[in-house]
Amino acid sequence: MTTVAPPRRRPAAAVVAPVLAAVLIGTGVVAVRDLFVSQGWTTGTTWIGSVLESLDGLTATWWVVAIGVALALVGLVLVIVALKPRRLSHQETALSGDVWIDDAAIGSLASSAAEETPGAAGATARVTRRRVSVTVQSHDPHINEQVETAVRRRLDGFTDRPVRVTIEKVKDDA
Repeated sequence: MTTVAPPRRRPAAAVVAPVLAAVLIGTGVVAVRDLFVSQGWTTGTTWIGSVLESLDGLTATWWVVAIGVALALVGLVLVIVALKPRRLSHQETALSGDVWIDDAAIGSLASSAAEETPGAAGATARVTRRRVSVTVQSHDPHINEQVETAVRRRLDGFTDRPVRVTIEKVKDDA
């Protein structure tokens, strides 16, 4: 039997990477434009040269130091985000073989089991790392045990998270 690597979420760096890629593409476009200007292939002044000339002679004031510290912190955060391990996106089941299930599927199984319980008018489920919370709409305020039993039976083998059932009394329409 071969074991498969567990499914994982996107890395946190995937959010930052497109922004940094756009900045690098923009920098490349400006550099190519300045190359064309410096080689005389087009007219104008180089943008990078103009920026460097305007920065020449500046001394370190409090706001320059503050910007430098802020940029260093942003760089440190980006390094930490890039090295941060990815979280698991699915949970391994107790079923035979490499079977994985995600929280949305656990919630769907739990809410469908609760809705199928006699006396339940509707149900929603919320799945966290620690528990499965099921909210049931019903006329019967004492349906907790039946719903909890049905949900536990449906989730057997898929997850061992504890189940918490909350009953919302359905208001009668007049």
